[in-house]
Amino acid sequence: MRLLALILALTGVLYADGAIFVPGQEQIQENAQVAIIKHITGQEELTIATAFYTRSSDVAWVIPVPALPNVDTVPSGLFPALQQYTLPLHRNPGLDCACGGSAMPVGGYGYADSSGLNEVSGGILGAYEYEVVQASRADTLSSYLQGHGFSLPAGATDVLNHYLLKNWNYFMIARLHDTTDTNYMSRFIGIRLTFASDSIVYPLYISRIGGTSNGVVLYVLANHRQMFKGGELLYSGPVNAGTFPNFPGFVDQPAYLTKLYKFFQPADMQDISLQQAPDDKSYRAIEFNGGMGYAAMLGIFALFGVMLAVQIGRARRRE
Repeated sequence: MRLLALILALTGVLYADGAIFVPGQEQIQENAQVAIIKHITGQEELTIATAFYTRSSDVAWVIPVPALPNVDTVPSGLFPALQQYTLPLHRNPGLDCACGGSAMPVGGYGYADSSGLNEVSGGILGAYEYEVVQASRADTLSSYLQGHGFSLPAGATDVLNHYLLKNWNYFMIARLHDTTDTNYMSRFIGIRLTFASDSIVYPLYISRIGGTSNGVVLYVLANHRQMFKGGELLYSGPVNAGTFPNFPGFVDQPAYLTKLYKFFQPADMQDISLQQAPDDKSYRAIEFNGGMGYAAMLGIFALFGVMLAVQIGRARRRE
């Protein structure tokens, strides 16, 4: 039976937001999380990318959301494009810069039962087959997952119940259906969940099951600059429809882009609720002497993680 390893993690080798499931003794690499959130007029688009490295061909993925989502894909290149756009400026001390600080301002689908679980939609996204289920009880949802071949680790039902108590009744379950490569899997796909939400939310509590400390990077597109408790501002500034010409529809009206970061220990992981910041100041970090800060290194690791996973996989297959 496959183990339901609930982790919300994203690293240089793994991008994810939700729960990644792999068989009992298998391993999956993770360190950090990256997500893109667009919130305009009461609707949130949560865009996540998954790239993982594991020996298992049995991989599934669960993401909780507060309302019925529409599920589709986005170009995976949106992530490196945003990373490049928000990189810190590099300056040499004494050469046309103010060196007094570290930053400066800038300009009815299928299954249903009487115990309260319904499959409401489904389809194919690249190498994944997905379904959206609506649940009212954590034990029913746990039984449903177990009935599909997964055994839940200790505490998983309590985490699922956390979302149901908040009236987050919808869960996207995506599983790898293309198993032609049965050795070292490395798959990359950008998944977008669009759902009604009065506030900007990011489901982080589910990461507690993974038991892994990691950093969270959020790119937030909204009407104003955003913030959350303890979040470090890495970038903020206005954007318009011409900012990302290679990604039509991402910016379809004047808006504000904010990039935030925070490192979490498992016990500190709570769902993130973002709030409007006191002002719409523009901000961009400056790094001196050609140095590279931790946030910049995290972004670079994320960009090259997929290439690393593929190279490792090829090397292991040759052994």
